[in-house]
Amino acid sequence: PLRTDTTSTHAIQSGLFQQLGFASTVKQIINTHQLSWTTKGKIDHFWQLTAANLQRWETGLGYQYQWDKRKSLRWQLKYLFYQTNRQDNGTAVITIPTAYQKWNSRLAYQWQPFKYNRSIFKAAWTKRIYAATANDQLRYWGFEGNFQTTQRFKRKGKKSSYLKLALSFQQRDYTNSVFETNWEVTDSGDWEAAENEKILESADWEDEEGDSNTYRRWQYFSASIDFVFYVTSTLKMTSGIAYEHRKDVWDKRFGYRQLAQFVAFKWTKQQWKINWKINTSFRKFTDLFADTEDDYLLQHLYLKNSFSVAYEITESWTIAAHLNFRKRWRNQPPASRNNYLPYFTGLTSLGLQYRFKKG
Repeated sequence: PLRTDTTSTHAIQSGLFQQLGFASTVKQIINTHQLSWTTKGKIDHFWQLTAANLQRWETGLGYQYQWDKRKSLRWQLKYLFYQTNRQDNGTAVITIPTAYQKWNSRLAYQWQPFKYNRSIFKAAWTKRIYAATANDQLRYWGFEGNFQTTQRFKRKGKKSSYLKLALSFQQRDYTNSVFETNWEVTDSGDWEAAENEKILESADWEDEEGDSNTYRRWQYFSASIDFVFYVTSTLKMTSGIAYEHRKDVWDKRFGYRQLAQFVAFKWTKQQWKINWKINTSFRKFTDLFADTEDDYLLQHLYLKNSFSVAYEITESWTIAAHLNFRKRWRNQPPASRNNYLPYFTGLTSLGLQYRFKKG
């Protein structure tokens, strides 16, 4: 992989690595009941860049009850262990470990209110404990409610199109235990876990009198619209727009409003697979000001890109290349305080993949 980091002298680091992954699912169906057990694992081992090593272990139990062809109830319990020393970028005042353990329980009800439609309501509970440092430990407890509805549009002689609408509410209660410190947690530079990293982008935790713990409660409100369209039988395009509002309930300082949009293409033909996704988002904080004479509210602009191409040499062997990068701009002058820094981080890899045959 090749990686650039604005915290140093824009140096590019490179080296060989090995990646090993596996997934296993066991199912038992009894009439309208289905039980399942899933295990997954992933290891990235870098021979020279030991700070980039990664381990991800996940296991979960699932249960599904099928009322009829249009209604089902699903329950899932997962445990995830994520171990790494990877650092994201130069935005943190104090860097925290990205390793953590997470427990998640989810209940989902799926039904078909009308023809060619699928709607799902989900309720989830999550607990995440970050790896302890020499001084402290960060953890959070959260719950979430989510509603999604997908409408299918049939096209004569062509693949169907899909329109997806989603609404969600989430609350997270953070605790930083035992020690007094200042915290900042940055946007995730780990491309595998980025969708889960909405944690404290900056937090100068203020201890409450007589209590060695510090607390923060954040609430998220989001809405999104996605549209899936097949340009040809081999080229799929997905485009979407999303709005998110984060409310800082107790401190009333780190809330923001964000508007994001993306476009993604997936092309498959014979042995070839190409995926490309580009995303832009604009974030404006509601109470946090930039360091300017006119006291403008702090604003961030993000550009994210993910590109991969793979060619299947044989049934078991595939050659693949990946290019990911993320860029952030802010409206603070270059000489302002050193948190919320603009940055660029990128990852490029080229390698061979071997897939074990079943049985």
